[in-house]
Amino acid sequence: MQTTISDEEMKIIGLFKENVYGRSPDTNSFNQRHDGKDGHWLERQMGIAANANNEPDLYGYEMKNSTGSKTTFGDWSANYYIFKDKE
Repeated sequence: MQTTISDEEMKIIGLFKENVYGRSPDTNSFNQRHDGKDGHWLERQMGIAANANNEPDLYGYEMKNSTGSKTTFGDWSANYYIFKDKE
């Protein structure tokens, strides 16, 4: 099955390649105590005013940076999996 990429998705990919790909966030001008500074940097690079809204930012898509934790309600995944324990 072949996936078709929309024009909007291609615009997002183009912006990402031009403004984000291969770069590390420079958050020196942001409040260093703010946990969302990397996400706000990403939004600025994509031409979006930094915001904390959980609504689509760009062509119907929400811009988010990758985090090591997840915030969700109803995440029933286990904290520990015995089959992953090497001992």
